[in-house]
Amino acid sequence: MSSSYFNKVFKHGLAGALFFLMFLEFSQASQPVTINGKNLTVEEVIKVAKQNSPIQIDEDALAHAKNSHDLLLLAAEKDLPVYGLNRGVGLNKDKIIFSGDVLL
Repeated sequence: MSSSYFNKVFKHGLAGALFFLMFLEFSQASQPVTINGKNLTVEEVIKVAKQNSPIQIDEDALAHAKNSHDLLLLAAEKDLPVYGLNRGVGLNKDKIIFSGDVLL
């Protein structure tokens, strides 16, 4: 934006300046942050947390997460040890939490 635009806004005083700042924040917040599991920035996290920016999940990342989830369920169904799922965590890592199908 050019400095002449700012001058036009600020000539309307504090009310014009506040309106401009609210508009600027709203317009930035309405642009979604795409989550792909590879390059989320601190600025994007702040944008979501403080400006309530919407998020969208990249289709490839969502498919990858679904495949990983399906693999975990299959491993648990076959009674393979899966840390934190059918086995405990930390000092309980060798403790069996359940055996068999996760969804039953």
